[in-house]
Amino acid sequence: ERLTASPRIIDMYGHCAFSVTVEALDEEVEEFVVPGSGYAKHLDDSEDLDIRNKYTVTEKVEIALAMAESIADLHGFKDGIIVHDDIQLCQWLRTKEGKLKLGDFNRAEVMLWDDEAQEYCKYNNGQGFGNYRAPEEFAAEDLNEQIDVFSMGNNI
Repeated sequence: ERLTASPRIIDMYGHCAFSVTVEALDEEVEEFVVPGSGYAKHLDDSEDLDIRNKYTVTEKVEIALAMAESIADLHGFKDGIIVHDDIQLCQWLRTKEGKLKLGDFNRAEVMLWDDEAQEYCKYNNGQGFGNYRAPEEFAAEDLNEQIDVFSMGNNI
């Protein structure tokens, strides 16, 4: 709930650890960036990249910046680093005003602080799956917020 102060994170309110209410947003970023069946399947592009939307370079950079800023809100959270742990286009929703908001925190991890080492503790959630994961996720290595940055790079 404390992230509702961010205009880049979907408003959500938890109850009893298993219930959550979120603001209504009706459009996933994936639907307008990669229209049609999405890009989870092999693209089967020609030798060059086949353009799948009509966005200008400036608009694409603005979308990427909005995505990066929402991740920065998690990683720079005042009460400790939050790792989203499932960065992919469909996790961003667009408001009626055209603003992007990051949602779907079912895999999110709040990193613990080690007072003795004076650093955040990495965590492990087993071998990763999906198309956008960082190498350490596939190798089932210990993880930190850098996996979100790697996954965002795979998405843009």
